[in-house]
Amino acid sequence: MVNTRKWLGVAIAVLSTMPGLTLRLGLYHVSPAAEAVIYGVAIVGAAFMLSWAAEVFQLDVSQGLALAMLALVAILPEYIVDATFAWKAAQDPTQASLAVANMTGANRILIGIAWPLVVLLYYIRTRRTAVELQPSHGLELVVLLAATVYAFIIPVKGTLSWVDFVVLVSLFLVYLWRLA
Repeated sequence: MVNTRKWLGVAIAVLSTMPGLTLRLGLYHVSPAAEAVIYGVAIVGAAFMLSWAAEVFQLDVSQGLALAMLALVAILPEYIVDATFAWKAAQDPTQASLAVANMTGANRILIGIAWPLVVLLYYIRTRRTAVELQPSHGLELVVLLAATVYAFIIPVKGTLSWVDFVVLVSLFLVYLWRLA
């Protein structure tokens, strides 16, 4: 028996992305305020589809690996913007501040809004005031701690170099390898 309610949710998520896609393709034009709303709705619809895809993906791989892939896909647009600023900064050093501002801004949003939002949503759903971290998530926490500690080294030394790239990407690759 087909679960109509479940498929209705999928249909709503897919349909909510269509106005944003057609707007991006230039099929119509609206005011900047309407653009923001249309793109916002499309992003929420896409986020639902991504989370459902991650749930299906974890039928074939571990939950941690599925979530790591979901996180990677979710943040790729942010990194593409940052990489674009960094690429331009190679030709015009005045652009370097844009790359740094973009990345630090994204991190401030993550730490200042996203993490507290997780706690708020958890509280609304369970009425518990703290999210308990399970021992099974120890790998994630250790890698996050290592990356955070290393991130404090970067401003102290005053440069971001290939060594930093290798260290941080290696941490992520070891994390993915351990999850797989």
